[in-house]
Amino acid sequence: MDTYLDNGDMQFDLLGDVKKISGLREIIQRINIRLKVKKGSFPYNPDLGSEISSLDINNLDNIKIKALIEDALNGIEEVTVIDVEKMVDYKEKILYLTVYLNISNETVLLEVKNKIWEER
Repeated sequence: MDTYLDNGDMQFDLLGDVKKISGLREIIQRINIRLKVKKGSFPYNPDLGSEISSLDINNLDNIKIKALIEDALNGIEEVTVIDVEKMVDYKEKILYLTVYLNISNETVLLEVKNKIWEER
C-alpha cells in the first residue's frame, strides 16, 4: 500500500486522511514516478528515475527508448515492457510515449507525456 499522489501531491479523503492505493494502481503509480523523474535527481535514491530526458530529440530510436524504460523499471518484478511507441512534437519539444506493459500477467497501456528537452 502506498500514498496516492496526483501531480506529485498527496491526496486526502473527505475526512482529511491521506488516500492510499494498492494493487495494480500502486504499481502503475510507481512506474509513472520512475519514468518521469530524471535519474539521479532524487538525493535519497540516485538510481531512481529514467534517462529518457537525455535522449537527443533529433535521434530518437524505439530500441533505445525501450532499453531506457526497462532500465528505469528494473526491480519492479511484476512488470515486463512489451513494446514502446513514440510520437514527437518537435515544435514544443514534447515526447509522447505509449508503453505496453505486462503487469502481473495483465496487459496495461501507459501513456507518458513529458516536455523533457532543453535547448541543446
